[in-house]
Amino acid sequence: MKTIKSFLQKVAFQVLVYRLHSFYSPFKLH
Repeated sequence: MKTIKSFLQKVAFQVLVYRLHSFYSPFKLH
């Protein structure tokens, strides 16, 4: 259970970073 929980936290963090990056990238590019 602990390994699954840490795995889900890693995935959630990566998804959050990806969404933030995709959200801010248009402002940086243009």
